[in-house]
Amino acid sequence: MGDAVIVGWPNADGESTDVPEAVLRLMTEPIEHGLTVRLDQGLARDADPLSKLAQIVLPLASGDPSVLMSSARFASFFDALAWAVVLQERWPGAERIEVVPIVDGRPRSGL
Repeated sequence: MGDAVIVGWPNADGESTDVPEAVLRLMTEPIEHGLTVRLDQGLARDADPLSKLAQIVLPLASGDPSVLMSSARFASFFDALAWAVVLQERWPGAERIEVVPIVDGRPRSGL
């Protein structure tokens, strides 16, 4: 796909800023990544467990019942990001898809 330049949000003058350290770690740490998918409450509750989409996501064990976790794991942030784009294109009912680091089999938060 080629080279890319990643910068932080623009400052008040519209100039690029540095990438926050937490974001840089997320993208470069050699750990597994997964995807979380936020669905409309009704869609999450009524998801057909035999559908192809349901086979790649699992309900989170705790927390918001409208958030699902991918059962697929990815070796890098960028692999997970590519699949997040594909999933978003194929699943119009997904309101928000996020790439999350996986530590000890669980999504890690607190960036």
